[in-house]
Amino acid sequence: MALSANKKEGLKLEDKGGTSVLLYLPEAALDALADLAAEHREAIEATAGVKKPKAVLPSEQVAKLLSERNGVINLFGRMLAELPGAGVDGVVQVAHAFTTHEVAPEIDFFTAVDDCLPEDAVGSGHMNSAEFSAGVFYRYASLDLRGLDGEPRRRRRDGQGTHRRVSARLRLFAAPRWQSRPSRAANTLPDLVHVAVAR
Repeated sequence: MALSANKKEGLKLEDKGGTSVLLYLPEAALDALADLAAEHREAIEATAGVKKPKAVLPSEQVAKLLSERNGVINLFGRMLAELPGAGVDGVVQVAHAFTTHEVAPEIDFFTAVDDCLPEDAVGSGHMNSAEFSAGVFYRYASLDLRGLDGEPRRRRRDGQGTHRRVSARLRLFAAPRWQSRPSRAANTLPDLVHVAVAR
């Protein structure tokens, strides 16, 4: 079966049931796609065993469901080349942390003892080194409020949701970030958080 997304190509399902592209959809859209497939179950079952089956799901409905978005998709965007119109430009831009002064990385050499070595074995169980720096770091991000909720109709309906998402984003940006390496413990709060609003 082909999950038709447009009149030309569509999103093809592989033999094992997956698609050739990653679909980033709201949970409600997944439920709606399942309901749509249930409505056309007989037509879908009729294509079982066919090498190159034609799409049986209404392409307009599928395209509409694949274009659905939620707050997270509006924040960080989505790209779906196979379906024109389903792409979403993210409204958040986040810069890497940087310093305004020169910082020389320091080397942290460490070893680990293996308590289960044979009696005639010597040496450590593991040794390595890691680099770290301790500069004064700056981070910044930008957020397009006008694009946060997508269409103007939705923006009018969900003004409180916009306020909650912006507040949560500001709190998360200022809070200490959990690092992939737990040994770093960079849990310091920023000395200053500056918010600038441009109209």
